[in-house]
Amino acid sequence: MKTKLNDVDRGIYDIKNKDNYDFKIKKGLTKEIIEEISKQKNDPDWMRKFRLKALEVYEKLELPTWGPDLSELDMDEIATYVRPKTDMKNSWDDVPEDIKNTFDKLRNSRSGKNFFSRSWSSI
Repeated sequence: MKTKLNDVDRGIYDIKNKDNYDFKIKKGLTKEIIEEISKQKNDPDWMRKFRLKALEVYEKLELPTWGPDLSELDMDEIATYVRPKTDMKNSWDDVPEDIKNTFDKLRNSRSGKNFFSRSWSSI
């Protein structure tokens, strides 16, 4: 079993398309950032409160001791919400080519084949 990040072939997961977004939250995970995410998503008040409660729970958690080593995970370096510069599409034919290509790459990967064989019909 592979437990260290260096043991994993990241080639199939590190697919990077050109950044094309309408909005990107600043890096970090704080109450202020959660409030801004809720504002940007036009969340109802109950959802904003749910997000804030989830943050409280997250902040009390210790890093898991099982699985890969997460000790170098720095949430202050991660933008947790990005709104893409695109409209929602109702048809696969209308989805931009770069997104279709990403789905194809994931679907054709060893782990992607298993996932997409179960869920591809729902896309």
